[in-house]
Amino acid sequence: MSVGLRGAGKTVLPNRFIEVSVNEGFEVAYIEASGTGDFSTQLAAKLRRVLLSFLHGPVSRSVNKALAVLKSFTLALLDGASIRVDPEPLAGLAE
Repeated sequence: MSVGLRGAGKTVLPNRFIEVSVNEGFEVAYIEASGTGDFSTQLAAKLRRVLLSFLHGPVSRSVNKALAVLKSFTLALLDGASIRVDPEPLAGLAE
């Protein structure tokens, strides 16, 4: 956590981490804490975006395999919405 006066450069380092990570091919989700208390909703929305981005592309096979091992993942939000991934179980790995 960085603490300091406005304009002192507290955001520069995390922004640089994001820039380097994106350039290296990582998926990045940035959340800025707010006083509204809706962090879990923000986190769920960002997680959903990241998970959906992994369903296609070079890592989709690995992601689908990991999801199959987990079998089912559900995240319920405060407003009643939920995110659910329910792949077929992968025999022999998570029994």
